[in-house]
Amino acid sequence: MKQIGIDLGTTSISVVVLDEDKVIDEVTINSDSWLSHEDKTQDVNKIISKAKQLLDAYLDKCTDVLSIGLTGQMHGIVCLDEKGKAKSPLYTWQHQTNQELVFN
Repeated sequence: MKQIGIDLGTTSISVVVLDEDKVIDEVTINSDSWLSHEDKTQDVNKIISKAKQLLDAYLDKCTDVLSIGLTGQMHGIVCLDEKGKAKSPLYTWQHQTNQELVFN
């Protein structure tokens, strides 16, 4: 049985596939999700879309997946609506502001 690990980093998305304790495949791609380097905000939907594409590709190849682990970047904030959809950009852990963030 295989396990898939996904890391949603600040600049990249990585996936590793393990079979027992052996790495059988791994890939890292640039998330290319910056909305503003100055504000350190990212497009959540782009990150999710790219991660889902990678995961789907591995699930197509590996039919015996026992578990999927997910980890993400350090502290960040994204506001969601009542249906779980992003209402704001991802304010990354690098975001610095002297003003109060307002979420509608």
